[in-house]
Amino acid sequence: MEDINVNDQIPISNDQSNPNDQNPNVIDATPSDDLAQKNSGMPDIPQTPNETAASQPSLEIVKKQSPLFTFLEKFRQAIRIRKEKRLDKIIQFVSAKGQITNDKAEKLLRVSDKTAERYLSELVKQGKLSKIGSTSQIRYELPG
Repeated sequence: MEDINVNDQIPISNDQSNPNDQNPNVIDATPSDDLAQKNSGMPDIPQTPNETAASQPSLEIVKKQSPLFTFLEKFRQAIRIRKEKRLDKIIQFVSAKGQITNDKAEKLLRVSDKTAERYLSELVKQGKLSKIGSTSQIRYELPG
């Protein structure tokens, strides 16, 4: 197989004419500098660090202005608020009834067993509830 030099002219017909002739059926395979730079796939690299800072906004600013970022922040805030309301509901129940089990928290909040367990564990970690009992008889009360 014959190597092709980038600077060679490539005939586009089956005619093997002299590549130095001004044949209209020959393509010049020499890349222009502009085209080679645009199609290189490499991003333009600034010459100085100051050029980067001046020409591009910081990633944090871009993130905060993005509609997706705004949506995600609102979504996270809604989840935090819903979680805090549920934790308050558990505390109110325990204040009224004296104690709560994982099963009762599950039914009270209409959540899964594991979610109720996470909420109760978080309240214990925050010091708002005390965990009492053995593995099969665990209940939660206000610290006393």
